[in-house]
Amino acid sequence: MGHWGRSILLGTLVLLLVGSGRTAVADTNWAVTVTIYEVLSLTDSESDGEDFYSKVTISPGTGSGPTTHCDTFDQHVDDDDHIFPEWRCTGQVLGGLDASVNINLEIWDHDDPGSEELLDIHPDEDVELVPMTFRPATQQLLIAMTSGPPVDLGCTKGKVVRFGQHGSDRAQVVFSVTGSLASAPDGDSDHDGLLDNWEICGLDSTGNGSVDVDLPAMGAHPYRQDVFVEIDWMEAADYSHAPWLPALINAWHELRNAPVTHPNVEGEAPPPGIALHVDVGTLYANYDVDFHGDGTPEISVGPDGNFHLDEGGIPDIGNLGALGSGTPGGAMCFRKTQNWRETRRAL
Repeated sequence: MGHWGRSILLGTLVLLLVGSGRTAVADTNWAVTVTIYEVLSLTDSESDGEDFYSKVTISPGTGSGPTTHCDTFDQHVDDDDHIFPEWRCTGQVLGGLDASVNINLEIWDHDDPGSEELLDIHPDEDVELVPMTFRPATQQLLIAMTSGPPVDLGCTKGKVVRFGQHGSDRAQVVFSVTGSLASAPDGDSDHDGLLDNWEICGLDSTGNGSVDVDLPAMGAHPYRQDVFVEIDWMEAADYSHAPWLPALINAWHELRNAPVTHPNVEGEAPPPGIALHVDVGTLYANYDVDFHGDGTPEISVGPDGNFHLDEGGIPDIGNLGALGSGTPGGAMCFRKTQNWRETRRAL
């Protein structure tokens, strides 16, 4: 998994220390959060810089609940054409798996009292704000257009960029829309340190729209606690610190039996316990363990190096492909043919 894998693991382990049992959810109440990360002026219409602030409205589409209005006027930054505010607005909707919310995102420029201007952040000529529909259960985001059908961004994997193309006051905005159970408005329904958005859509760490860490392909579940571990090990000419497969299997079972329960969402609850996913690359390709020495291995792994402990069809221990299909994660730190001290200096 590399750097991102280690960051995910650290966050997960910290939150595991304070994890607790979850109660059932009958009629699912969803939380939806809009976060604005960046606003950039595209017109430079003011010599002393823009005075940006945002307005966000979140209202039920399919489902029921209150309408939420957020206004960051009191937090606005004066005389700056490029800001990184991290403004957040969270609303709720009560409904089933098809529940949705309608969102309006606006960026304003405050010059003098009574002279606020709505900046153009939409590509259509007759629209300045960004109107959207979002489904929290699937993380699907649609942006309304007057020039044609909505733009379906599908499962939102990270940050979204929109900018205006018409008028004298235009801006670019970078934002995200995430959903989770209302009991976890921070976006992490199972409290495992991994956002629902990452576990449903995959993690786009660069914001380019492509998945960098494909958590759902590696077995992540938004409503069951997951721990992802990448193991790298040292190996030299006369010794090896490669992990022993039976020890990892025991660790998998211990977490599986942990006294942790999870939300019941629309009548469906994941199995109890914590799901352990261990990335060791192809270490265990064609690996056999014969405990009794009778020639019949009790544990046998195929040529792909993947070992399955449940019925999910996704390996629990092996090559999880953390950085793309077929890309090994865990690996030897030092190969037998390398000099350890020279390798350490090179690092």
